[in-house]
Amino acid sequence: IDAELTERETTFSTHMGEAARGATWLVVIGLGGLTIGLWTIGIFFATRLVRRQLALGNQLRESETRFRDYAEVASDWYWEIDADNKVTFLSERFEEIVGVVPQTVLGMDVADVIRTWAVDARHGKAAVASIEARKPFRALALRFIRDSGDTSYCAISGKPNCDDDGAFAGYRGAGADITDDIHAAQNLRDAKERAEIANRSKSEFLANMSHELRTPLNAILGFSDVIHHRMFGDKAIERYSDYAKDIHSSGAHLLNIINDILDLSKIEAGRAVLDESEVALDAVFRETVMLLGDRIARGEATFHTLLPDAPVIVRIDMRKFTQVLVNLLSNALKFTPAGGSVTLSAARAKDGSVLVQVIDTGIGIAAMDIETVLAPFGQVESAFSRRHHGTGLGLPLAKSLAELHDGTLTVDSTEGEGTTVTVTIPSERMVRDVVPMLAAG
Repeated sequence: IDAELTERETTFSTHMGEAARGATWLVVIGLGGLTIGLWTIGIFFATRLVRRQLALGNQLRESETRFRDYAEVASDWYWEIDADNKVTFLSERFEEIVGVVPQTVLGMDVADVIRTWAVDARHGKAAVASIEARKPFRALALRFIRDSGDTSYCAISGKPNCDDDGAFAGYRGAGADITDDIHAAQNLRDAKERAEIANRSKSEFLANMSHELRTPLNAILGFSDVIHHRMFGDKAIERYSDYAKDIHSSGAHLLNIINDILDLSKIEAGRAVLDESEVALDAVFRETVMLLGDRIARGEATFHTLLPDAPVIVRIDMRKFTQVLVNLLSNALKFTPAGGSVTLSAARAKDGSVLVQVIDTGIGIAAMDIETVLAPFGQVESAFSRRHHGTGLGLPLAKSLAELHDGTLTVDSTEGEGTTVTVTIPSERMVRDVVPMLAAG
């Protein structure tokens, strides 16, 4: 019995040991499976979390890129001021766009910045008031002068900035370069002003032309009617002959007016063409004096010429250049009273060009009126000029014809003392050197 019990105890112990070892392995295997499951779940959720973070990061970068692109398109530079309204930040393009070193502006009170550079003081005050009231403002135009002397313009906008507690922390804003816009607007204003001036000048010209045209037309119609109806009988031949001369003179005057208008219009349209040839300057002078012979003889002013004693050959359009001198001398003779003098001269300039001058001791022109008389149809009213009506085309046409020869026409005048008009023939048009000038005539 004892031996059997001992054997059974041994067998039981053996089975219990095997069962214990099996249970241990089951526990180990279970724990291992649980661990693998937890790791798998952890890795799954971690992977999803990483993917989500990556997606959020990509979305954030895309949003930042989108914002940066929009900001760069909408503005050229950025700025910030602190709670004390001091400028604390200017982006790197500020100096490039504005032309002012950032250190010039950093630390300044924004109100001083606006007062210093605002284009419109009223708009500047409104912007300062908005900042003091902690309100946004938009499109305040500022003007900056570069070291080169050029002017640049920008428009700034801003809005208040608050910290996490809602307390005012300053302003943030952007600036946009509007230099091209300002210049374009200025060009439009200038063009509008020029158009208005031209329109007024032409209106004044038409008003003045009413006299210039009606006077000779009335003479032509009146004298021709007298001749047609033989109002003084068939034997008043000499009287009718004088009337015919008056008709011819009035017709020639009208033709001159029409030619001046057509010539000036053709030049302004860019359709004028020079018929150039090599011409002796003294021949041009003689032609001019011949054309004005009657007017010079009737005038009460003394007339002189200063001519070369040998030909000076220039390449010009003789008819057009003669017209320049005729117009200038006509004005000088018209506006020089009795006892005065008119001189036509030529001289060599240091640069090799030729200076042709018409000098008179007449009524002169005020400095502020010189630009007016050089403009087409421009006339200056005075008691003396009202007695000598004209179209206002003489000086502008002469100037245009001089410029057509690559030259210039300038007016130097003192009111009450006289006028000197200088026409420059450039050295490129010289064919032979100018010789010393001798007084003649």
